[in-house]
This record gives sequence, C-alpha cells and structure tokens, in this order.
Amino acid sequence: MKEGELIFNSVLNEKSGSNFEKNFDCEVGLASFLFAFILAKKPSVVVETGVANGITTNLIMKALERTGGTLHSFDIESKTQNVYIGRGNWYFHHLRGDLEADLQTQINQIGPVDLWIHDSNHGYRWQTFEYLLAARVLTADGTLVSDDIDSSTAWGLASEHILDYSSAIFDNRKFIGVARIKS
Repeated sequence: MKEGELIFNSVLNEKSGSNFEKNFDCEVGLASFLFAFILAKKPSVVVETGVANGITTNLIMKALERTGGTLHSFDIESKTQNVYIGRGNWYFHHLRGDLEADLQTQINQIGPVDLWIHDSNHGYRWQTFEYLLAARVLTADGTLVSDDIDSSTAWGLASEHILDYSSAIFDNRKFIGVARIKS
C-alpha cells in the first residue's frame, strides 16, 4: 500500500464521523492524489474550503509538515476548528454572515495561493463563485482541485471559460476535477 493510502486509512479511522456523517469524508483517490501532489509540487499556500470531519485537512497537513507550506481551511461550522492538532502551519477560518463577501475578504488577506481545494457547497452557484475566486488568486502555476464536480455543471462550464488543462478523475463514487487556470 502506498504512503498516501496508509495515512488516509489512519486519519479515516481516527476522524471519520467525528463532526458529520461518514458520507462527508473524502475518498482514498482524492486523499492519495493530494498527498502525492503536495509532496511533489511543494505549494507554499494552500486553501481548502470545507473541513467537515477533517480527513482531507489532516492528510494535507501530513504532507505540508514535510514541505513547510501553510494550509488555510474555511468552513461555516465552528465545530470543525479543532480537527487538526499537529505541529504544522494550519489556520482555520470560520465563515459567517454573507459567506461570499466573508470568503473574498479573508482570501484577499492571504494573498496568492498555490493550491485551491474546493470541497464545500457543491451547488452550481457556490462552485462557480469559488472557481472564479480561485482563478483570481491562484499563482501562475497554481492548481485548482474540486471534489464532487459531478454535483453541478459548474466545472464543465468553467472548463470552457477559465480552466486550462482540466481533468476529471473518478474516485469510487464521484468525480474530482484538477485544472490550471487560463492565463
């Protein structure tokens, strides 16, 4: 078994169902991809939207603990603020009120982002908003990853207009999108 899968299984056993039902957990494909991608690309600043049980958060942080990067995780639920207790550079951002305005304001304070991982509201409107926001702040060689791209048509439409090198990966029961932003 590969290291990313081993870490995923360990985190899954520890965290699954801790805040939300298990169906909110990421799957092994996304987890393994993110772990390997972060070790290979060594992003300095990573944004994750949607924390839930913290499976992805902890896996990302296991990789960032090695590479020295920083993770900024955003969620509307304050109970997700303690999902990671390791030694890495993790910042939890609780979104409140006007969620779009709050996310934009907090992202503007972070600055350029190397890797953006969408795993929050999978409705068309929010996905579109988030992809456009990511496109604005991602570095020239930055990458957008989106879980559950099959939940709406937002990924497909974004692929026509703002995404470059867009790919879809099947992960057991859903699709993950990986793309660069058009320059």
